[in-house]
Amino acid sequence: MTGNNVMVVANLDDDRSIREGEAAVERYNNARDEARAQVIPMALGLCAAKRKYPATQEFGNWLQTSPYRKIGQNDRAALIKIGEHEEFASRFIRTTSLVSPQTIWGAIEELRPSYCDSNSPNPPPALEPVVPIGESGPPSQQRRLPPGVEPAVLFTPGSLGQQRDSHSAEISGTESSKMTDRCGFADAPRAEEFHTLFRSKDARANLSRIWHGKHGRAIWALMVKALDAGLVTENDRSFRTASLLLLFPSLPSTGKYDLENPEHLAYIRDHILPAMIACRDKLLANPERTKEIVNEYISGQKATEKTEDELRTEWMNDLNVMLMYILGMDEQLTSKYGYWQRWQISEQSVDRLQRAIKFLSRLIPTDTGQEDGHP
Repeated sequence: MTGNNVMVVANLDDDRSIREGEAAVERYNNARDEARAQVIPMALGLCAAKRKYPATQEFGNWLQTSPYRKIGQNDRAALIKIGEHEEFASRFIRTTSLVSPQTIWGAIEELRPSYCDSNSPNPPPALEPVVPIGESGPPSQQRRLPPGVEPAVLFTPGSLGQQRDSHSAEISGTESSKMTDRCGFADAPRAEEFHTLFRSKDARANLSRIWHGKHGRAIWALMVKALDAGLVTENDRSFRTASLLLLFPSLPSTGKYDLENPEHLAYIRDHILPAMIACRDKLLANPERTKEIVNEYISGQKATEKTEDELRTEWMNDLNVMLMYILGMDEQLTSKYGYWQRWQISEQSVDRLQRAIKFLSRLIPTDTGQEDGHP
């Protein structure tokens, strides 16, 4: 009977966890869909700002007071490109699960390189309606194609990344195929975006190993945070350790930190990554100075942080100034008003005085007499 009760409780806990998990999935997907829906308005707004403030200095001054300053430099560049190709980008965004402007523009470039080339003398062909794989469009939408020309299906899951130069991929050691369920980190958060950004086969194999490792979830959480901050950009870096390249691929070298080391992971989470996010624009502009920029920021933060002893000393100084002023009130008031105690204070002042006395009395240690040997 006891075993049955335990089983019932366990089943109830599992059912509740499943329900909560499914609700979390809905919220997660809705949040990503909402973020993706903002890409086109953000792109058009940034393009409008570039038109209104064509001079670099003028645009920079505007940016300092605009929410766009919170977006990374690479993402802003991608937004401008997306805004310049609004029609094509709008149709693409409706069919993709990508979120960040950088990865969206990168996928668009791969999908339609001729369309994205603003210098191309030939206008892009008209976009065809999306036709699911294995189906054909209505007869009215079908048209006769020249001999030897195969019909193209736009914006289908298998179409992304297939137009990359395979020869250059072989030379650089990068993998251009779209992520499949066989990918070792396919079930990780934002997996498709990381698969697009980290093009190296070695890097992707390393991501798979890290995701299934002991600290995989904690490391991935930092990667997502860095991705949202605009630090993770498309790259061909090849690495086989859990280095800072996971968070900022533009680093000139892997550095000494290993995110699979619990102590390193905690330090990077609490100090290094927050500093990198705070200095994002500087790092993107000067990645070779990353160590110097981050150290300067952390040193500046430490200089502004005060220890408990320093705070206590400041508090005692302020309190002593206040007490000295109170003790000198009789002399100050007498010199100014003469025998000032001849006047009766108001009820409001009496109330304030009583509260002040009560406050000051709490500052007197209760064990003073015992320390002096008195009862």
